[in-house]
Amino acid sequence: MIYSFIVQNPIPFIICLIISQTLIRYNWRKITNKRYEISSGVQGEQATTRQLNYLSDDWYLFNDLVVTFQDKESLIDHVVIGPHGVFIIESKNWNGHILPTSNKERVRQDKMIGGKYISTEHYNPISQVRTHVFRLSNFLIEKGINTWVQGCVYFNHFEGKVHLQDDRIPVFSHPELFFKFIDENPNSQNLNREQINHIVDILKKRIKKITHEKMALH
Repeated sequence: MIYSFIVQNPIPFIICLIISQTLIRYNWRKITNKRYEISSGVQGEQATTRQLNYLSDDWYLFNDLVVTFQDKESLIDHVVIGPHGVFIIESKNWNGHILPTSNKERVRQDKMIGGKYISTEHYNPISQVRTHVFRLSNFLIEKGINTWVQGCVYFNHFEGKVHLQDDRIPVFSHPELFFKFIDENPNSQNLNREQINHIVDILKKRIKKITHEKMALH
């Protein structure tokens, strides 16, 4: 019955077949791109972690830290605490040209694929860091710590050309300038050993609390 319908009505069947194949290719491309973005993001965070591990023993590093304020969570790539203050670092492993758009909440990535430039828009990592700074600062205030939290964005792909800037959230693509900023940031609030240990203890307790909550769900 189905066969006879197809024989008698070949054109609708061919149209449906073309549409189905197009949708399959489109969805597969979306899945592939998403997998690439996740893999690229993980590689970028791991590369930044390896670089941050070269900081002196005076510094403490937290990766993938979750903080909550007003029932909203931030997953922060890296937090470093040391003599020159508390820093939030958002890692981006993007190649190509990274450009601003007319919408301050979005940025554009132009990269060469198959001999031609492909443009993709992303949520602005500067805006992302602003939110992280707000939540971590207030999280610490709730714990009795009122200290300056400095955010920055670090693009670590060697083929990335970054054309972004911000007055409060510095953007880096060179490791030398990135580490110099942490060592010499004029806006930072110097911390003594007791203050550093206090902040580190609070963040360690936060991690233990989250781990305990996850285990309780299983």
